[in-house]
Amino acid sequence: MSVFLLCRVRMRGLLARGCRTGGWGRGFVTALLLSLLLPAAALRAQAQGEAPQPADRSVIRLTGPVLDEEERRFLQEHPVIRIGVDPDYPPFDRLAADGRYEGMGADYCRLVAERLGVRFEVVQGLDWQGALAGIRTGKVDVIPVITPTPDRREYLLFTQSYLHYPLVIVTRKDASPVTGLHDFIGRRLGVVRGYATAEVLRERFPQIEPYEVPNVLAGLLAVSTGQVGGFLTDLAVALYLAEEHAITNVEPAAPAGIRQPGFSMGVRRDWPLLVSILDKALASISPEEHRRIRQRWLGDDGAIDKMEQESLRLSAEEERWLQEHPTLRL
Repeated sequence: MSVFLLCRVRMRGLLARGCRTGGWGRGFVTALLLSLLLPAAALRAQAQGEAPQPADRSVIRLTGPVLDEEERRFLQEHPVIRIGVDPDYPPFDRLAADGRYEGMGADYCRLVAERLGVRFEVVQGLDWQGALAGIRTGKVDVIPVITPTPDRREYLLFTQSYLHYPLVIVTRKDASPVTGLHDFIGRRLGVVRGYATAEVLRERFPQIEPYEVPNVLAGLLAVSTGQVGGFLTDLAVALYLAEEHAITNVEPAAPAGIRQPGFSMGVRRDWPLLVSILDKALASISPEEHRRIRQRWLGDDGAIDKMEQESLRLSAEEERWLQEHPTLRL
């Protein structure tokens, strides 16, 4: 009986809290979560507080690459960049009750804003579908935390990825063991409407019936109450929300076996210059700054740095090859 080893995360303080026994070793699964959450080695940054605004916007300061004249002029003409965020996707994206933008994405936005001398302004009152619609209509300029997909490339441009995450299948603890998505062929599987997981399921697994929910919390509750047998989501968010809302009868049961490109910043298609600007800012973020952000939202008991050295790292070319060859014949 092969069952995925459950890593329960002490979000906001401690990482790796428990597991479901089976064929996957505890160290390997912990390494999986940590390594996939590690940003690409090429990125650089520093986690600090609110970004100060430079007195002279004609002077653009970067810790890394400098901006050319056209890029500087673009920022001078656009000192405020409107962003659309998922209001309940912790630890990556969240809006607090008072409208403040929180999460790992918010911390990266503060670093980028500090380097570029601009201000990111959250467009209030949007859910995830509203953020995607806002990009199409020009109400939103940037979505800070988003997975590139073929459908989204029709109306978005993307920066390099800066966060990576593992996808898992969440089931009830008393459910029959599952080992992967193939166990749901001919059955319903929960996905969040408008998320990359819904697009992947539709394109790669048409034999699985999608059960769409409005957000991750709704998906966890659907599994908890028996409305659906499983839910496809990313590990960190599932564990964060299950703990926060005391949903104690669900757990990650198996890896999804889907390798996603990770989170990028999505930019409106008529602003290609901003993509190169954001890429330069993201590339200036240091490993220590990345570590501080991970520590703040995922915790750090010393294992993160160790796993960063031991984890499997794939090049961009290798990542593309895997995306183009999702199935290997043996």
